[in-house]
Amino acid sequence: EGPSYQKALAALGEGVCCAYKDGVIETQGNFVFVLNGTSFAPRGPLPRSASETPHYLMSYDLVVIGGGPGGYVAAIRAGQLGKKVACVEVERAGGTCLNWGCIPTKALLKNAHLFHTLQHQAKQFGISFDNLSYDWSAIIGRSRKVSDRLAGGVEFLFKKNKVDYVKGFGSLVGDHQIEVRAEDGTTQILEAKNIIIATGAKARELPDLPCNGTSVIGSREAMILPAQPKSMVIIGA
Repeated sequence: EGPSYQKALAALGEGVCCAYKDGVIETQGNFVFVLNGTSFAPRGPLPRSASETPHYLMSYDLVVIGGGPGGYVAAIRAGQLGKKVACVEVERAGGTCLNWGCIPTKALLKNAHLFHTLQHQAKQFGISFDNLSYDWSAIIGRSRKVSDRLAGGVEFLFKKNKVDYVKGFGSLVGDHQIEVRAEDGTTQILEAKNIIIATGAKARELPDLPCNGTSVIGSREAMILPAQPKSMVIIGA
């Protein structure tokens, strides 16, 4: 409180953010400062270059690193219990399961099951047709839309339960601090009384058989193949 606090508020009123250090208010463009435990968000557009990267300092009861089924469920439940929560996810809410694993694979399996049924059991259902075929790109497109819709549902639940959805790569930089680096190189620091690490897992490449995106692919690439392969060997169940 006092003159320093008033000066800071005046600067914010002009659309300029400040940093408070050693009793001195320093204006630094779109920099965020924390004064007496109060965080002020920047006004105006964020810097475009990584060299102008600002550091934010926001405090939470809980920060969950990872927005998959383990992470987003924990974050939403904590929000429902009245906690101040943030969930950090490097990609889309829902993690690998909703975006690249369980959900899109089930969407593809639904297509395959339907086609197989029409091929072999159509008459049992009183259905007849000529020249049954399918559109591979439309099949892949449907699976992506299903994933996108469900990921959007998770993001809606974040908003509904007042969970801050922070996109970026989260790293522990202290006992109670997480640095989040966004895709454009900007970073922010989150403080949390409690941290849940729910980063899940990803496929490991074989030492002598690295993925090349064409003849050797991972599970993610399999979800967006531009053309259906005629044959395939699957390593791992």
